Amino acid sequence: MFEDFFGFRTKPFGKTPDPAFLFESAQHREALARLEYAVEEKDLALLVGDIGSGKTMLSRALMDRIGDARPVVLLINPRLTPTQLLRSIASGLGMSPSRFRNELLDQIHTKLFELYEAKREPVLIIDEAQLVPSKATFDEIRLLTNFQLDDQNLLSVLLIGQGSTARTTRRSASASAFATASALSRSRRPSHTSSIAFAWPAARATRSRARRWSASTPSAEASRA
Repeated sequence: MFEDFFGFRTKPFGKTPDPAFLFESAQHREALARLEYAVEEKDLALLVGDIGSGKTMLSRALMDRIGDARPVVLLINPRLTPTQLLRSIASGLGMSPSRFRNELLDQIHTKLFELYEAKREPVLIIDEAQLVPSKATFDEIRLLTNFQLDDQNLLSVLLIGQGSTARTTRRSASASAFATASALSRSRRPSHTSSIAFAWPAARATRSRARRWSASTPSAEASRA
């Protein structure tokens, strides 16, 4: 009914983040550019922002830009122990994860090297990173940068969360590991109005896009760890 009345092909203000409706303000363009740079350099990067500032939307826009060039592992519920984290990564990379940490690390390293040889180094995106439950899990995330060759990492790691994420990384002594950091704030009225004006004509456009990311959540086995 709403679409028919206004002549839209889709709703302009959906409940889920749709990159087709991303309004790139100056701060969003900069944040997205920093995330793309982190992926290109295979770095560990942090994006923080207020609720509703567009963090998740930016992550989906980034995944659309990556396309099929690299595998993307998306963790949307990072309330994980260190071992659960590794299992989720292994599952996201298409493996059957081992129960034991040392074997998990070997599995992941072998897979990352295979992807490196295929020139398809993967990207790990941890959304809602403020939910990471412990210093031990944050340290495990930082240690993912140990998957490397002499001159480069084998994995890009992007953490996206609310402002408390930055404070947690500082307390866990992980802040120095982040090569790139960016912050978003909620839009002031002029920018917010511009984003609404952008969304309406975008809703009239024909869009045919396939989702190219995989969302990983802990398996039932992992949740018992």
